[in-house]
Amino acid sequence: RILLWSDDETRLPSNVLNGAQRTEREEQEAALLRSFEHEMREAPGATGYYLVGNRLGHSRHFVTEVTRLLGSQGGIRVPAEFFDASYKIEGAEGRCARSVLGDVLALAKQVRRVPQPFSVRTTLSTESSVQRGGDLVAHLTSVLAGPSQGPKLRFIDGAAGSGKTIAFNALAAGLYGEFIAAKRARQRRARPIVFLPEHLRGKRVGYVDDIVSAVAETDVAELTSPEQLKWLLRNGQSLWMFDGLDEFYAGGSDFFSFVEEALTAPNSRAQFIICVRDSLLNSSSPVRDFIERRTTAGNDVEIYELCPWRAEAWHELARLELEGSQDGARSSARVESFVATLKGSKEIA
Repeated sequence: RILLWSDDETRLPSNVLNGAQRTEREEQEAALLRSFEHEMREAPGATGYYLVGNRLGHSRHFVTEVTRLLGSQGGIRVPAEFFDASYKIEGAEGRCARSVLGDVLALAKQVRRVPQPFSVRTTLSTESSVQRGGDLVAHLTSVLAGPSQGPKLRFIDGAAGSGKTIAFNALAAGLYGEFIAAKRARQRRARPIVFLPEHLRGKRVGYVDDIVSAVAETDVAELTSPEQLKWLLRNGQSLWMFDGLDEFYAGGSDFFSFVEEALTAPNSRAQFIICVRDSLLNSSSPVRDFIERRTTAGNDVEIYELCPWRAEAWHELARLELEGSQDGARSSARVESFVATLKGSKEIA
């Protein structure tokens, strides 16, 4: 039998507390210890877990007593220690294990990327668009690293060749690295779960459970059901990321029904990132109807649009690829020739 307590309160480190704050913490911890002791006494042989967002901020006495009261196998845990399922690439044979996530991480490592400026809007109309500049990957990494403000679906939109997949892979790799670091440090962070066409090859897929099962089979090392992965999503323990599945979104699947249910569930903390072609947002009735319905009902949808490539970005990328440097002070003849070719291209200009 397992007894579970959960506490999302963010606590200050012990070394910054004043006298009144220390007294308040002592009273709170004493009340918790009394609760643990009573409940564990009523459940002989049970193991207890106290789930916290961060292990920092508790007194040494409290940590010792919790460990004693909740049993040798229980104690204080962060959610990733309790709920997270290991992935194939994280095992002892991770480098040899074939997984879609492993391929994404490898591709992100190989690609040299320059900042990708973007705009953001909260409706289908481009009139609501706000230019943000900067770099989309850095922005989303920062936003997703902070505490969840509720459920959110973020579309990454862009024309063919705008760099959506490059941004997606870089974002997935960065978020995955931060998740692993946070898990090792026993801190809360959502695990990114990627959904790609590779999960569907050779399979007949029409429903969300089909693609979720494919991910569990391809990437997860432990036996995991679609319902388990959905629970982690709704409770903010995972972030679902989709790329290259435009036909699946816009087809006859139950995809947007599932997404809408996850966003609107009571106390939901679901987070989605979906890469789409700009043509899909312009022409797909299922996609447009879903976005219009959600933007009318609330603020749980945002559309991030990658800006078109500019000459400055071409120069920067050419210097990086051809000269191995992003230094803007000098450009070689090779760089200038490359950029001139791009400027003269009807497909790109």
